[in-house]
Amino acid sequence: MFSEARLGSSPSYTWQSIWDARYLLVAGIRWKDGNGHSIAILGHLWLPRPSTFQLIGRPTSISSELKVATLISLKHEWNESLVKTEFCFMDAHCIFGIPLHGADSHDELVWHFEKSGRFTISSAYQVACDMRDEGTFSQLGWSWEFT
Repeated sequence: MFSEARLGSSPSYTWQSIWDARYLLVAGIRWKDGNGHSIAILGHLWLPRPSTFQLIGRPTSISSELKVATLISLKHEWNESLVKTEFCFMDAHCIFGIPLHGADSHDELVWHFEKSGRFTISSAYQVACDMRDEGTFSQLGWSWEFT
């Protein structure tokens, strides 16, 4: 995955620029549930909760290899009893807010900050400004100038 890529010893200007912006890109990329077969419940960023996209609490008995599809019933609805049993109230509420698509839909990586799910420079710029205002860049050791 992109977040695991290496800079290399002699990167091009383009790759260096992408590398420098990788934290910004990763900050807005999350999984969108299609059928849930590709998304790990514990290992992937899949909840529509900006900044972490992760669970707040730790499920009671869900192992790290289980997929989101495990939480979906044969009728392609959230398995309410399982979700309510395994997850804290806030996580369950967030999960139930995710619309489910047909069983033939595929999971996909999306840019959270655009309704279309597609990355745009303007939304990335807005996220970068928000991160700058929150001090996130300085925590990451970044010192970008925005004009």
